[in-house]
Amino acid sequence: MTEVPEFREILKYITFMNIAKNVGSLSYDKKYEVGSILVKNDFKDIASIGYNGNFSGGLNMRDSDESGKSGFIHAETNMAIKTKLHEEYISQYYTVFVTLSPCEMCAKNLINLGVKRVIYLEKYWDNIKTIEYFNKSGVSFISLREVIEDLYLKSPLLRGIGDVNDTSDVFLSKQLEPFLEISSERCLDIINQFRNENKEVSFYNILINSYKMGC
Repeated sequence: MTEVPEFREILKYITFMNIAKNVGSLSYDKKYEVGSILVKNDFKDIASIGYNGNFSGGLNMRDSDESGKSGFIHAETNMAIKTKLHEEYISQYYTVFVTLSPCEMCAKNLINLGVKRVIYLEKYWDNIKTIEYFNKSGVSFISLREVIEDLYLKSPLLRGIGDVNDTSDVFLSKQLEPFLEISSERCLDIINQFRNENKEVSFYNILINSYKMGC
């Protein structure tokens, strides 16, 4: 495993988002399986977890298939309910990882919890109010993709691989090789597999869908 700080940081972000995804898989909601975890900024502690579902003893089925009307308690709110840390401590030392960006009510709950940083995997269909509330409250609201691409562009190893403007499959395989710890030939096979399946062929998309997935 590479010792380059930026590379290890990237792998930590992916690993903890995968944990949030696994938590979300416990949900009975077949439309949105959402997981949320409260992670210490040094990645040494998970203070709370939550996934979307009904109240204790309630039926494990949606009230409606319409988005925003499931009737379930959202993952972020369930995570917040279980959190025992003080607001000021959360503000200084913790980040929320969530697989689907928060709705406006969950955004309010996270703000009241003291959260100052939220990282999401996929974007919810309506985030206008969420963005407004987070901006007013000084909450950093950023996608996992933005985090990873920013860290990667800062890495000295990128400059040693070749021209960052190179869009060839060979260059992409060189980018992926140290993360996936497989040969460049196997990386090229994965790239071709993504292309044949009409999936997005990019450093970010291949990395998050292949890292620690038995590729």
